[in-house]
Amino acid sequence: MKTVSLAILAVAGAVALAAPAVAQPDHHGGYGGYGGYHDRGRDDGPRAWDLNRRIDWMQQRIDRGRRDGSLDRREAGRVQARLDDIRRDKARMERRNAGFLRGDQRDQLQARLDRLNDEMHWLRNNDERRPW
Repeated sequence: MKTVSLAILAVAGAVALAAPAVAQPDHHGGYGGYGGYHDRGRDDGPRAWDLNRRIDWMQQRIDRGRRDGSLDRREAGRVQARLDDIRRDKARMERRNAGFLRGDQRDQLQARLDRLNDEMHWLRNNDERRPW
């Protein structure tokens, strides 16, 4: 009986000591161990924070472009509509995945933000209008 109790205590101690190491983020931004999500991040995770912060930064650029005149009303409305679409799609993806974004979904949103960023750069730094 004493041997079984000591064995149980030894296993419990080993699990308790290993738990903090398993809970550490891995090099892919996820968490390893049992029940880990690896390429999925909750909206409050470190990778999601980057996406949320980038969306906020894009909103500030649009607002600044409106104020300083580098974006006219039509241009600002167009890029604002695209940013709003990205926000809606992000929220829809998170709702469908219980608050998570899969890695491919995150990559898709980042690519759309890249394209929007390029468009805003072009609009703000060129005085000529786009032909469309």
